[in-house]
Amino acid sequence: MLKQEEETKEKEQTPEPVAIELDPFWKDLNEKANATGQKNLEKLIILDEYERDGIVYKSKKLTPKASGQLKKLMREAASIDENENWDAHTDNIKKRACLLIEDMTPEKFDECDYYVVENVVTAWGLKPRGFRDL
Repeated sequence: MLKQEEETKEKEQTPEPVAIELDPFWKDLNEKANATGQKNLEKLIILDEYERDGIVYKSKKLTPKASGQLKKLMREAASIDENENWDAHTDNIKKRACLLIEDMTPEKFDECDYYVVENVVTAWGLKPRGFRDL
């Protein structure tokens, strides 16, 4: 009987989820952004080379050690809130870029088009999961 009373109290204290109705403009914009992001990811994930604004990014082949480092960095990235800790987020992207992109150095990263490199790193980080063209 006591357990049932506790469950009833928990239900009474737990607020019901509130559905947020997005303005049609923002809803449409969000859907377009998601579709564009997915299209870009699908394009990049199968490429071993990507050219943007005259810069050619080439995918490195990963050694077992580098693959382990990548897995560690991806786990770390999942725990970083980029809005709360931008420096840690960009440092993580930089380290992954140096592992995944031929000739990428911390110095080159600091001068790169960040959002291009972030997208390349995100896509190419998934290559070992079955998206590498053999």
